[in-house]
Amino acid sequence: DQLRKRFWDGWESVPAEYQSLCFSVVVRQDGEKGYEAVKDIYERSDSALLCRRALVALGKSPEKKLQEKSLDWGTDGKSVRAQDVQWLLASVTRTAPQLVWEWFGKSFERLEEEYPGLKVKKAIIGNLTPNFNTSKHQEQLQAFAKEKKFLNVRAVKQTLERILILEKRRKREFSPLKEYFAKES
Repeated sequence: DQLRKRFWDGWESVPAEYQSLCFSVVVRQDGEKGYEAVKDIYERSDSALLCRRALVALGKSPEKKLQEKSLDWGTDGKSVRAQDVQWLLASVTRTAPQLVWEWFGKSFERLEEEYPGLKVKKAIIGNLTPNFNTSKHQEQLQAFAKEKKFLNVRAVKQTLERILILEKRRKREFSPLKEYFAKES
């Protein structure tokens, strides 16, 4: 509560090492009012670090409406610099991975036009799929990449390989872990 009070009294008085936390708390707890206040900080700031802190905080809203707003605003090609989009995508993905994946499917063509090139695809795929860790996720990504004709993008191949490795590790380690914890309890 102290951070929120300091934010609303004038966020500039919040020490730099607490700004990320402060912005995140305000976005999470103060709804649209807090979201818009932190977005305003992003839009007015000349500091790359401050902008990054604001973008990451904006992605932490627990409200679906604000998560979708962040995704659309952040990738409209005008509001957020292309090299900074990844911070917002990663943050929203950590908060709402399924929502982001569904949004990506609906927005793919627009993103292709707005951000042509493999580097952006790599950043987008890399930030949208860190929570993908099952064979179902692997099939989902593979089918999507095949349909959209970007199965050969290195980021997709790496993600599919990472999912396969995690799935194999889980199968290999599940029984020994189950036995260990059964003995401990």
